Amino acid sequence: MSVHPAFILDASKNDPIEVELHDDLTIDALLDIEDQWTPARNELRSKLKKLEVARDQWPQSLHWDWARKSVGLAFRGASNFRVMGLRRQTFWQAAMLTVSTGYVSQLLPHAGKPLVYLEYLEVAPWNWTVDKLQVRKFKAIGPLLFRAAVEESYALGWEGRLGLHALPQASAFYQSLGARFVKNDPSKQNLPYYELSAKEAIKQTGRT
Repeated sequence: MSVHPAFILDASKNDPIEVELHDDLTIDALLDIEDQWTPARNELRSKLKKLEVARDQWPQSLHWDWARKSVGLAFRGASNFRVMGLRRQTFWQAAMLTVSTGYVSQLLPHAGKPLVYLEYLEVAPWNWTVDKLQVRKFKAIGPLLFRAAVEESYALGWEGRLGLHALPQASAFYQSLGARFVKNDPSKQNLPYYELSAKEAIKQTGRT
């Protein structure tokens, strides 16, 4: 495991906040992450129910469970994944799971070439903005982890290529980072599938 300094922003002041980027966590770290996030998920769920907010307006990752994802990885005996996270002091602010085998690009001119698949990326529940209920505590978190996935692709010699399926609420976020819509995928609950091309990866990382 390696740890690097990084910076996110205080959402209320736009002040930079130093965090730790952990770029190779163990499966057990996902258990710790969910232990921290579960109370916040439950509190938000209770507020949404109390206000009778329609379910289709709830944050779409509210049902995610990183502990369950951890168990699934352990059961599969998977070795081709990587867990990254951002931590401030003792609290995890975001987590990401990538897979490095079994996926290839569908976009020309690199169709058929390998890419890093971004399986999950989520910021801590207190970093969500939920209409009429809460404003996020920190921001500039998701892009930081997204770029870490791009760097993983570069490290593997794959020119920054990424693939991912996005929750509909996250589609605009990934598009803002240069990911291109490829198709709605019936094998993944018809979720939209996006790819970041090698050309767009250059823009995201500032390479020339």
